[in-house]
Amino acid sequence: GETTWKKIEPKSSESAKSVFTTALLMKILFSIIAPLVVWLFVRWIRPEFWPNVAEKIAVSPLRVLGFGALAVVLIPIVSILLMITVIGIPLSFILLALYGVAFYVSKIIFSVFIGFWFQKRFNWSNARAFWLFLLGLIILSILGAIPIIGMIVGLVIAFFGMGSIVLSLLEGRS
Repeated sequence: GETTWKKIEPKSSESAKSVFTTALLMKILFSIIAPLVVWLFVRWIRPEFWPNVAEKIAVSPLRVLGFGALAVVLIPIVSILLMITVIGIPLSFILLALYGVAFYVSKIIFSVFIGFWFQKRFNWSNARAFWLFLLGLIILSILGAIPIIGMIVGLVIAFFGMGSIVLSLLEGRS
């Protein structure tokens, strides 16, 4: 037999870079469009929901951050403890589902807060809520795409969003 050797040329790195860039842009685009649809839907049903929840961050940011950190850590622990008891399993699943929804909505809440912060900071009294929200959402989506900074930003968003939801629920009880 005969062995024929053929030198394989490596594929250009330009092709890999363009695929990576396209995937990153698609991720950022999806992380803007999906929350935008949720924001519009909830705003259509209850127009004052987002501003009321995001206002908690502006009023007492450290309190919201603390309650959010506690909620992020304690809710899974409480869910596991509920699963130990047979009768608590349905409540545990409901709690975990709401926990997931709260994580998703946290980005929307923090985007609304950023939009209002820009409005107050730069005196944009005529700016519409949609554009303010979109500005905050774009900023958070771009920051979230940066490798290590994105994880830190995501954690901060989760703490603030979860904290404002928890405080809104506690406020509604009293």
